[in-house]
Amino acid sequence: MCWTWKVDMNIRLLTSIFAAAVLLISAGCQKQEEKNAWDKINELEDERAYLKQTIKDLRKQNEQIKQQFVTVSKIDKDVRIEALANIDRIAIDKRSGLFDKDDDGENETLIVYIKPYDDAGDVVKMAGNVNLQLWDLSKKGNDALLGEWDVKAAELKKLWMGMMMTNYYRLAYKIPELLKDEQKELTIKVKFTDYLTGKVFTEQMVIKRK
Repeated sequence: MCWTWKVDMNIRLLTSIFAAAVLLISAGCQKQEEKNAWDKINELEDERAYLKQTIKDLRKQNEQIKQQFVTVSKIDKDVRIEALANIDRIAIDKRSGLFDKDDDGENETLIVYIKPYDDAGDVVKMAGNVNLQLWDLSKKGNDALLGEWDVKAAELKKLWMGMMMTNYYRLAYKIPELLKDEQKELTIKVKFTDYLTGKVFTEQMVIKRK
């Protein structure tokens, strides 16, 4: 009888402990759920503030664009184009040629300096495409064209550089496979397509083999 009573008491004690543990776990879970809910609310508030600021910025940009459109629309189209710098011609700088850039004793790097000039005689950076060709005019037919490179406007603008008193587009290509010992003179041909007007400008220059 005494043993049965003890077992019964132990069962009741374990039941109480289990019930208390369940309550603690439930309370902990509830607190975690509340924390997660508040975190979510704070996150949504931050997102709402960001979107509100974004809308404000976009409205401001939209007003600026409207104002620019009104201003530009009042200026005659032909007057606007005339006021912009227009390419009048291009030139291949006399420093262009074949160079030894890796100090191996061979001039195998073709470097071409291209200068676009406006109608005022100034060198200007203009958006456009460049087609560069290297010719050996001592040969006939298809063998005369040694190499050809097309440079799109997005790439060309990265090649704009300069030094004191001058600026230019600098194109460089390592071409040992195109060069032969018997070549004495080569011809560089450049075609520049102006993005603003669509005009095409051409120039060529003979370079001596060293």
